[in-house]
Amino acid sequence: MQNTKAYRVGTNWGGVDVFPYFKSLKIAFVGSEVENYVLSTKTNDILIITKGRNIIALADVVGLADLSEVSVNLSNEFDDVKCLKLGNIFLQDDYTELNFGIYGGQGKQFHIAHGNYAKNAIYNFSKIINIKMHQEIVALLKYKKQIILQGPPGTGKTKLAGEIAESLIAPKNLGSPKQVIEDYIKHFDSSLETIVSKRKELNGLLEAFQEKFKKENLNQITLEEYAFGMGTNDSFCWWLEYVLYGYGQYAGFAGKFLIYWKKDSQSYVKSGFVKYVEDDEVAMEMLAGQLFNVANNQNLLEASKYLGKGLMLKILNSYYPELYFPISNETCINNALKLLGFDHTGLNFIDKNKKLQEIFLEKKKKLGSDINNVEFMGFLFSTYDMKGDIELQKDEVVSKGEFEIVQFHPSYTYEDFVRGIVSKSNNQNQIEFIVENKVLSVFAQKALDNPNSNYVLILDEINRANLSAVLGELIFALEYRFEKDKAKQTTVRSMYTLKEHVDDESGTNELRLPKNLYIIGTMNTADRSVGHIDYAIRRRFAFVDVLPKDLSKEPNIKFDSILFNKVALLFDDHLTADFNKNEVQLGHSYFIDKSEEGGDMTVRLKYEIIPILEEYIKDGILKETAREVIKNLA
Repeated sequence: MQNTKAYRVGTNWGGVDVFPYFKSLKIAFVGSEVENYVLSTKTNDILIITKGRNIIALADVVGLADLSEVSVNLSNEFDDVKCLKLGNIFLQDDYTELNFGIYGGQGKQFHIAHGNYAKNAIYNFSKIINIKMHQEIVALLKYKKQIILQGPPGTGKTKLAGEIAESLIAPKNLGSPKQVIEDYIKHFDSSLETIVSKRKELNGLLEAFQEKFKKENLNQITLEEYAFGMGTNDSFCWWLEYVLYGYGQYAGFAGKFLIYWKKDSQSYVKSGFVKYVEDDEVAMEMLAGQLFNVANNQNLLEASKYLGKGLMLKILNSYYPELYFPISNETCINNALKLLGFDHTGLNFIDKNKKLQEIFLEKKKKLGSDINNVEFMGFLFSTYDMKGDIELQKDEVVSKGEFEIVQFHPSYTYEDFVRGIVSKSNNQNQIEFIVENKVLSVFAQKALDNPNSNYVLILDEINRANLSAVLGELIFALEYRFEKDKAKQTTVRSMYTLKEHVDDESGTNELRLPKNLYIIGTMNTADRSVGHIDYAIRRRFAFVDVLPKDLSKEPNIKFDSILFNKVALLFDDHLTADFNKNEVQLGHSYFIDKSEEGGDMTVRLKYEIIPILEEYIKDGILKETAREVIKNLA
């Protein structure tokens, strides 16, 4: 806003409040006696609009017109004078976080403002423009889900991306969990066709499991009936992890079931308390004895010395759904009890699960609801970050998202970004190559687990990598974000299957990008040496220009406006025909004095600005005629 001036205009014309006309017609007019002052304004000047001494609005000038051109009625009612056409009108009432202040300057109804009045008006107007720009970009990002901030070097693209991310992940107050939970239970409608059909499906699966694997016979279960890996997809482990998944999630994977079949060695792999039992049948008998104890709800504390907590709770809920709640992860149980206001200190994991079921049944009875524990479990996971650290402030849940920055480069791959193979030691101290989720998949899972908060991934220098290769099948997922009701249509398949062990039957190649995961890329438009973004990928992103601007009016910034404009002129007078000024002009960050860090403008000019300008000449961006001008910049 170089050379911008501020003017003050009053809104009282002979006892008549003319501000409603200003707002509705986006103009400002005065009496004929001060019309000449109006003629001194220019485009982009700032107008301080007052009512008495109160500054009620700020506006910017975009031109002049006769009042009669705007409204014949107004020109008849008031003097037919030159009026200011306004671009933006920002009301103090709409921006209460900014203090427009009181206007104490003396002068006619319309006059130039000086000193702090002018400085504050220009600053506040610039601040609001930045706020609106951020709001516009955030709105675009919420609609499109992924954007690219593009512009020449030094325009603050990464800084802007960080500011947008911070605003998106700001803490959200989800209200009192007690009230939210009770409202859900009270108004739950079990007559809905979707609820009726889902109940029938799950109840049928549970009855089939209990019939197939009778609890009283579990001490006689064989290896083939129990273990993963035999290829039948009909084992006890397969049913617990996959078939009964909707009846209480348990991601056991093969290793946590203590015995599974390893295809390449054609042998059973054992872990835990049966790891060193050489005879597979003997190991299975020992394991079966503990499974029998759990399934028959006896010797549970003893069994917990041998079996994992999650496995035990999954078995208990599968045989006693009326006694045990369908959550098998202790952290999730703790969070559920926290939301329900119960102090679980001193309880073991089994008693905590039973207490959760008791509290649920009490609330269900009290509120006269027909909801079941599986449906209530689903509500908790779809509303709160059950796997995370739930924060309560004054008995209300506060949920906050996260953002992360990833630097792209030419050697960056799909295996670095989405999912890839890593080497790890197994239970026999042997090296196995297994699939592992990388930054995008990990971040997507966090967003899936915490649906009421936002997660932002910033991909810095996004065009420096081969995007088609890095994104792979996610090009589809970027456009069709995951929807629970359309899971099949909004899930993509990775080239890698995620497993705990390389030859587990229990793995998944699914990838889902939730709607609360946002992606912001940054791209240097002056760098022609990097990868091209093809049209298929471009269609998935919205592009936002981040251009050089004069920061001389920004508070607390030492900005060399004179040098900025000298350099900007180079790109007007000496730019070669193949280039666009907006894609290559040096950005404003080059012209911020950083004397406190040892980088005053003399240093920055000599070692940062001039070298890149000379490189521009070598690359054919600037003509040779620019060389002499560059020498004289100092």
